[in-house]
Amino acid sequence: MGAREKALVCRARVNQEDGVVESSLVFIPLLVLFLISMQLIATVNFRNIDAALVQGQASQYAITEKELGDGEIVTIRNSSADKEMKIVVTHKRRRLFDLLSGLPQLVSANRRSTDVTGVAVMEISK
Repeated sequence: MGAREKALVCRARVNQEDGVVESSLVFIPLLVLFLISMQLIATVNFRNIDAALVQGQASQYAITEKELGDGEIVTIRNSSADKEMKIVVTHKRRRLFDLLSGLPQLVSANRRSTDVTGVAVMEISK
């Protein structure tokens, strides 16, 4: 077989597109499914991390009473026992990143964020 014949055989194999459409019909939905599952995993992990951090901030302020930041203090009075209880509430909202570019059109911007709250009870020393 000469060099010309080898070139023709190689060109014929390169130009042959058997299975390209079928493989793309399988590959594209699998890729979309993978990206959606990674988006869900990232969302849950970010929410859990934020919840731990916010709860830690609330607990730290309830113990040390130093620098509350974005939180607030809620005072609850018990009229029958003349006691009051102070509760520290902290919030954090994080906007999520998009792994799938078409997803923002399907879900509104308000629903593409995590919102966590941390709560701690302050000790009142007299």
